[in-house]
Amino acid sequence: MTEISRTQYGTSLRWQRVDCAGCYTREYRVWERCFMVQAQFNLDESLWAFVQRSRQYGFQNQDELIRVALGKLQQELDSLEMSADLYTEVYAEDADLQALTDSALAGWPE
Repeated sequence: MTEISRTQYGTSLRWQRVDCAGCYTREYRVWERCFMVQAQFNLDESLWAFVQRSRQYGFQNQDELIRVALGKLQQELDSLEMSADLYTEVYAEDADLQALTDSALAGWPE
């Protein structure tokens, strides 16, 4: 197998060539597709100072720090969403828990 890389329209594509034994044709499949989108956003001074220190934290550049930070935030939010879904499922199936919640809410103002 041979790997071929090419860039088209700002999108990095990595292709893998598969040679079939006894075949006269070659099949090319997309092995990995990496999209990089440029974005512009505003940061307060403390966050900008943090981003400027990206190399001190071991990142190659500011872009890498931001990608890693956003990736970790995305993972955390996905995890919280899964947890909330599980709690919702447990609550929907447990009548005692629903009654307990309703009794606790009875004394609270609207």
